[in-house]
Amino acid sequence: VPIPGCCAVAAAISVSGLTNKKFIFEGFLSESKKDRVDTLEELKTQKRDIVFYSPPHAIEKDIKDIYEHFGEREATVCRELTKLNETITKAPLSKIMEMIKSGEIPKKGEFAVVVSGTSENVEGGFWKDMSIEEHLKYYLDIGYKKMDAVKAVSLDRKIPKGQVYDI
Repeated sequence: VPIPGCCAVAAAISVSGLTNKKFIFEGFLSESKKDRVDTLEELKTQKRDIVFYSPPHAIEKDIKDIYEHFGEREATVCRELTKLNETITKAPLSKIMEMIKSGEIPKKGEFAVVVSGTSENVEGGFWKDMSIEEHLKYYLDIGYKKMDAVKAVSLDRKIPKGQVYDI
């Protein structure tokens, strides 16, 4: 159990189990959609692990947005570090989204989220062997609304939303 003093970043990195020797501390994602998208697009090609903070009211949206922009990555969600209700969950981002949605990871307390850096060519993510239809179905199957799924496929593949929507 890590005891970092006043720094959740150090505690989260120390228990994350991720193997990168370097990391970036991003802090809280912006509430502005444009700034949030710009930040996530800039960070998605980082090879270093990335640490985000998230308040309880935003954790579900933060994880969903990180997943939309980064694709499937290993992550560690640390909740209430060094406190009585501390929890540390290590899983792929899609699983973490499910756990938050189902309440298995409660939306209570402050969160530190460590996301692994990219280890693959960004031009070919987890979806590289899928057709556009299969890629779209993947997002719909994990609970995305239709337009959110279209946007995610468009971002992943760097193709116009209209092209995905037509499919």
